[in-house]
Amino acid sequence: MRKNLILIVSIRDERPSGVSRYIDVLYSELVTNAKDNSDFDVKFLTFYTDSVAFVNRRDVVSEISIPFFQGVNTFKRSLDEVYEYFSNIKIVLSPYIDNYSRIILHTNEMCFVYLGDLLRKSYNIEVLFQQHVIPWKFSYEYDEATFNRINESYIKGEYKDIQTNKLEKDAYNLADKVIVVTKMAQSYVSTVFGVAQDKIVVIYNGIADIYSRLRKNFSDDLLFVGRMSKEKGFHFLIEALVYLSKRGIFPRLIAVGEDYIPDWVNRAISENSLNVDFMGKLGYKELVEVYKRGPIGIIPSIHEQCSYTAIEMSMFGLPIINTEVDGLCEIFDNNASLSIPVEFDRFTGIHVSSKIFADSILAFLNNRSLKCKHSVLVRQRFLQEFTSFKMINKLLNFYTTCL
Repeated sequence: MRKNLILIVSIRDERPSGVSRYIDVLYSELVTNAKDNSDFDVKFLTFYTDSVAFVNRRDVVSEISIPFFQGVNTFKRSLDEVYEYFSNIKIVLSPYIDNYSRIILHTNEMCFVYLGDLLRKSYNIEVLFQQHVIPWKFSYEYDEATFNRINESYIKGEYKDIQTNKLEKDAYNLADKVIVVTKMAQSYVSTVFGVAQDKIVVIYNGIADIYSRLRKNFSDDLLFVGRMSKEKGFHFLIEALVYLSKRGIFPRLIAVGEDYIPDWVNRAISENSLNVDFMGKLGYKELVEVYKRGPIGIIPSIHEQCSYTAIEMSMFGLPIINTEVDGLCEIFDNNASLSIPVEFDRFTGIHVSSKIFADSILAFLNNRSLKCKHSVLVRQRFLQEFTSFKMINKLLNFYTTCL
């Protein structure tokens, strides 16, 4: 009897991302699981966008590595070019997939549903598309006026501007099933694009529990992990620190994630004598050492889904301050964190009160009992929903229903 195949497809470059972290978790868990499973094999089809990532790729039999055709994932190529490209990929793939009884193609980028559409003509295949983000929200970073216009319409329940994204629409329509990482995303896909609820499954992201205890040590340092970008809300954090500096309070901020420091950040630090320690890009093992010190985690993002930074901080039992946005509200359900309202005005856009942000920071400073309380709450949320054990079990059960 021929085996089944789970083929997990993603794009990779040298920059860390939520999707690459997700794939790493799947790789460490599923390849081991497949060795003990007589029903299916697991392979990873990885498209590399740059030579650095390709040279550093996993040199293992379970990964099929292919250079990526730029523009396929953004529709900078015509649909005919996309299908021509994937027709060639189909030829390359055939020696790896021909001998399987049934194939699950688990795609982690919208464009790969076109590859699934082609493979359907020759193989017994189920196409799963996993939506890790809400695409239109990324416009906040590069075109705030467009974001404001779409966000105003979205709040009113008007979705025409979002529905013009053909790539996103095709991803939902061509997939047999859609995986999302939050209940909020499930509602979005169903409401905005009319996808049937029974076609969508929610599987939260998860990581291995390497801490496994209640936190006892805390510091008054603040910790930000990520890019110093608009969508990550770093400017709101700096504004809150400036607000505190006017009151003679200068908490230490540890910023992890980028080697480049924007000029506006340097100016704000210099003009207000802010206490900021930039640690640049750190590997996970190095970041774990920072988490172990027990700082106050700060997540001021404009939008998030199932954030790995939030899950990591929860696993280590850090007291957390976050903005009240989509996925973060879901992760930190039941007041597990201190949350900051995000206001929206059609003319001025997104706004976070520096005073409320600063007051949340002050609430944790020198307050061990409050830190302990929230440390326990976020750790409980992690154990309830966000372990890799729970994520992998749900995913394997879902694969089983598709085979």
